[in-house]
Amino acid sequence: MNFVCVCGKCSRTIDREFIYCPWCGERNQQNEGGQELIDDVFDQLEKKQVANISRRIASMKTKLSELEEDLGRLENLF
Repeated sequence: MNFVCVCGKCSRTIDREFIYCPWCGERNQQNEGGQELIDDVFDQLEKKQVANISRRIASMKTKLSELEEDLGRLENLF
């Protein structure tokens, strides 16, 4: 714990980056903006997941088209 503060409710020393005191559960007033940071991280993660899913779907569509072409050629042989 490089940066510590004192909980305003129980007066114990806690890490400044904690959102809540691990001892009493009180919201850490020293860590204002922590929830916004967490929300931003999750928003970025969600965007990356959506982009990854979109890429995978596009790849599957390409492979499906190739398989359908191959199947069409095989049907013409018989």
